[in-house]
Amino acid sequence: PGARHAVWALAADGRLVPASGVQPPAEGALVHRSPLTTGLDAGAWCPDGGMGDWPVDQRAEDGRSLAFTSAPLDAPLEVLGFPEVRLALCADRPVAHVAVRLCDVAPDGASLLVTRGLLNLTHRDGHDGGRALRPGERCDVSVRLDAIGQAIPAGHRLRVAISTAYWPW
Repeated sequence: PGARHAVWALAADGRLVPASGVQPPAEGALVHRSPLTTGLDAGAWCPDGGMGDWPVDQRAEDGRSLAFTSAPLDAPLEVLGFPEVRLALCADRPVAHVAVRLCDVAPDGASLLVTRGLLNLTHRDGHDGGRALRPGERCDVSVRLDAIGQAIPAGHRLRVAISTAYWPW
């Protein structure tokens, strides 16, 4: 009861804002190519509780990504289900990947991984078979993040971080 669907937008200046408050991007597109070391702080693909299984503070990963951060939340926010991030992008090669992370940023700056999703862009239309990208051509994609049920406290910020690499995943 009382659940509602929230839509946020990625602003060209790095803000994450409620969708109704976003301004159109300035001229040109945001360009980003992640270092190949992006993903070092990801933790294990399927953690079983062993040493090093869980992702550590994501600040370094955020710095290797294109990051969009909200203002401090006025009230707690509960995230339940499969968050989805829709992107309009283009790549400079026929095979490319995108990784999207949702993080809870504490008042002290610590960035806690909430959930993430990865997409091989040749599978942007489904997983029945791949279709190469046309370098430089815009495509609209949807990246479904892993299921999550988590409360983010008031005073914390949300961060969406997008990268073109997520090694060793």
